Amino acid sequence: MQRSFLLTALVVLGSLPGVVPRANADVSVGVNFFYDDLAPHGDWFEMDDYGWVWTPRHVAADWRPYTRGRWVLSDDDGWLWLSDEDFGWATCHYGRWFYDARRGWVWVPGREWAPAWVSWRTGGGYVGWAPLPPEYRWQAGVGLSAGNFDLDLHIGPSQYVFVPERHFFDSGIYRQALPYARNGTFVNVTRNVTRYDSVGGRVVDRGISVGEVERASGRRVPRYRVEDDGTAAARRRPVVERDRVRIFRPTAKQIEQAPAPRAARPRADALARVKAQRAEPPADPKAAGHARAPAASAPREDVARRDAARQQQAQRKQQQQQARERQLAGQRQREQEQARRKQQATERQSAQQRQGLERRAEQQRRVLQQNQARQQADQRKRQQEAQRREVRQQAQRRQAEQQRAAPRQGQERQQARRQDAERPRAQQQQQVQQRPPQEQQQARQRAQQQRTQQARERQHAQAPKKQKLPEARQADTRRRPNTPPS
Repeated sequence: MQRSFLLTALVVLGSLPGVVPRANADVSVGVNFFYDDLAPHGDWFEMDDYGWVWTPRHVAADWRPYTRGRWVLSDDDGWLWLSDEDFGWATCHYGRWFYDARRGWVWVPGREWAPAWVSWRTGGGYVGWAPLPPEYRWQAGVGLSAGNFDLDLHIGPSQYVFVPERHFFDSGIYRQALPYARNGTFVNVTRNVTRYDSVGGRVVDRGISVGEVERASGRRVPRYRVEDDGTAAARRRPVVERDRVRIFRPTAKQIEQAPAPRAARPRADALARVKAQRAEPPADPKAAGHARAPAASAPREDVARRDAARQQQAQRKQQQQQARERQLAGQRQREQEQARRKQQATERQSAQQRQGLERRAEQQRRVLQQNQARQQADQRKRQQEAQRREVRQQAQRRQAEQQRAAPRQGQERQQARRQDAERPRAQQQQQVQQRPPQEQQQARQRAQQQRTQQARERQHAQAPKKQKLPEARQADTRRRPNTPPS
C-alpha cells in the first residue's frame, strides 16, 4: 500500500508543469523514495555499518561514480556535476560512495544535497576527483568532518579520475580520462584542494580554481543559473538551456536510516547483512568486475555445509583481498620508485644541461678573452710600429737638418779658426803698437822670425819623408859616395 502511495506521489510530482522553485520543493525524502526510484537501475542490500545500500547494474567493469557526465560552473553552487545516467540525480548529489571488494562501488543514501560530493586534486596540468566516503559528513556551519581520518590517506590513488586541466569542463569528459594505472604518478604531482562552503543554507563546491582552469584551457568557463525542476525530463537527466540548468533537486528535511521498505524485499540472490570491507579498486579494474551474490538458498539440512562453504569462501576472498592489497602496495611502491627514478633522471638531465650551459659559457668567455688579448696585442703592435716610424722620421729629419746645416757650420768653423788665428796677431800688433818704437821694431822682427820659422816647419811637415837607409849603407855612402854598392 505504501509503495502504491509513493508511486502515486511520484506520478503527481512528475505531472506538475514548469520549473518548481526551490523554496517550494520541500519533498520529504527517505530511503523508500530512493528505493523506488533506483530499484530499476541496481540492487539494494543491507550492510551492518550502513544499513540499506545500493549498487548499480549493467555498468562496465571499470565503471566508477562521477565519470558519465560533465562539470559546469553554477552561480550559486560552484562546480556542479551533470550526470548522464538515469540514477545520477540521486547518487551524485545525495549520500556517499565507497568501494567494496565483493560488490564494487556501493552507494550509501544521504539527506543533504550538494553539487557533488567529491575530493579534488589539482597540479602539474591535471585535475582529479574521487567520491567522498561515508565517513565524511556534512555539518551546517562546520563543513566536512571526518574525525581523525586523513582525506589523502582514506582515498586511495586508484579511486581518482584524472583528466588534463585544459579539458576539465568538456562534455563527455570520460573520454579524456587518463589511465588509472598512472594515478599514483598524478597523485604525487597534485595537491588536495577539496573545499565546501555553506552559503545561505546551501552547500557550495569551490574545489578547483576557476582562474587556473581558464588559463590552462585558454577559454572562459561558462556560468549557469541552476533552477529546480520537478518534471520527469529533469528527473531523468539535467536540462541545459543557454545559461541555465534545470535539475531535479528535492529538499530532504528529515531522512533517517529507516528500516527496509515494507513492499521492498531483497532479491533471492542477495546476501543479507554483508559486513562492509572497504578497499581500493584493483590496479586493473577489468580483473575485478562486480561480485554478485550466490544462487538461491539451499535446503535446511544443508545449512551447516553452506555456512562452512561460506566461511571458506570468505577466507578465500579475504586472502584474495590481501593479495590484491599486497599487489596494490607493490604497484604503488613501483610507481613511487619509477617516479623517484624519473625525478632523479630529470634532475641529472637538468644538471647535465646546466653543466653544458656552463661549459659553453666558459668557452665563450675564453674565446672572448682570447679575442680581447689578440686585439690588445695587435693594438700594442700597431702602437710600437707607429713609435718606430716616428723615431725613424725624427732621425731622418735630424739628418736632413744636419746635412743642410753642415756647410754653414763648416764656414762658421773656418771663420772661427781664422778668428782664432788672427786674434794673437792682433794682440801682438796691439802690444807692439803700445811699446816704444825701438821695441816695436824688435818685436816686429821677432814676430817675422817666428812666422818664418813656422812656415819652414809647415813646409817640412808637408814635404814627403825620405826613406832612411840602413846604418851600414849610410856609412858606406859616406865613405864612397861615387861607388855603387856591392
